[in-house]
Amino acid sequence: MLEFLVFIGVLINVWGTSFLILWGITGNLEIAIIFAILSDFFAAIPTVVKAWKYPETETVLAYSAAAVSVITSLFVIKNWTFSEYAFPLYLITINISLVLIIYKKNFARWSIFNMG
Repeated sequence: MLEFLVFIGVLINVWGTSFLILWGITGNLEIAIIFAILSDFFAAIPTVVKAWKYPETETVLAYSAAAVSVITSLFVIKNWTFSEYAFPLYLITINISLVLIIYKKNFARWSIFNMG
């Protein structure tokens, strides 16, 4: 199943790259951003699955630092248009999601209230 998701991610990356070319032709930046987000989302699926199944193999620090880094980029946005904030907001969402997945799974395993 994971291999299938990676394959889909590769297809989306190729697809996203083709939309960069389309952006160059049409000048519609929003299309390129949407497909860049989709491309990264599908590429992140194996990481999310691995973090869910084996949270001890992931480090919270990396995803926390990435989220903080992207959050700081929001402070320099002058024009709040889709093309300015969409990808940073996606990156914040995926990184915070990974932090929460790792913490939730580790907390459940380490909790003194865990009876199983």
